[in-house]
Amino acid sequence: MTQDPDSAQGGRAVLAERKHWEDVNFIDTGMALDADSPTRPSRLERLLGTEMARVVRTRSAESAFWQRIVPKWINKRDPTVLELGSAPGGNLVEFRNRFNATVTGIEYSDSGAELNRRKFEQERIPKTSVIHADMFDPKLDGEFAARFDVVFSRGLVEHFRKPSVAISRHADFVAPGGVIIITIPNLHGVTGWSVRATAPELIPLHNLEIMSTRALAACASEAMLDVQFCGYFGMMDVASCPPQDSSGVRHFLYRMMKLAQLPINVIGAIGFEQLLNSSVTSPQIALVCTKQQRATR
Repeated sequence: MTQDPDSAQGGRAVLAERKHWEDVNFIDTGMALDADSPTRPSRLERLLGTEMARVVRTRSAESAFWQRIVPKWINKRDPTVLELGSAPGGNLVEFRNRFNATVTGIEYSDSGAELNRRKFEQERIPKTSVIHADMFDPKLDGEFAARFDVVFSRGLVEHFRKPSVAISRHADFVAPGGVIIITIPNLHGVTGWSVRATAPELIPLHNLEIMSTRALAACASEAMLDVQFCGYFGMMDVASCPPQDSSGVRHFLYRMMKLAQLPINVIGAIGFEQLLNSSVTSPQIALVCTKQQRATR
């Protein structure tokens, strides 16, 4: 989810134009439609079984996010949760399933909002919980200001030229005592190398200057938030972005990277993920913060 550069004001200018997200989510929408049809078990599922194949395919950063980072900061039963830039909707479904959360998503792109609604419909979540809007629209403040126990985004703020503005917008929606959880990719380490090898056109769409724990925490402080945690997580992700061209050297390289990713996922699954977190190996950075408490007389 992004802010339209044509209406960018007060540091809201973005590095990825709206068309990029419309195209990305349009492709995802097509994949979601294909997923609705019955599929045959993959070779990996036939070889290892469905559950073990799922473990092998799951990147350690995803497991770490849901099993280690999020549970530590959810201190309320049945929380209300808002995601900014919510397409395709899987994160909110996970919050609902794991924490019995009441979920809401704000999505800017047309195709992303449609994709999110379809995902919610499949999971029996009201489609009206997807708000098709620019997250900076002041009309949202009337209904959603200071309303949610958890406000989060994944892969959003790094697309802004001034990320502190986007981070600050999260705080507008979080309730007193609530928490803000933000993750961004780390494109300075192994993951950055893999993206440059297979999809280098994506690099300029990201604000690389904030991709360190120190820089990201500084953005939160600039947004007048109290940083509770800021750290790297996940093991190496060497196959994060497929090339646009489905043939040629980059496609071959990506297929080899996907194979190399499988044993890395297994190593992460058996407990080594947290031991190997670093600016070089970890594919993501997590930021957890709260609103600053005003001093009382």
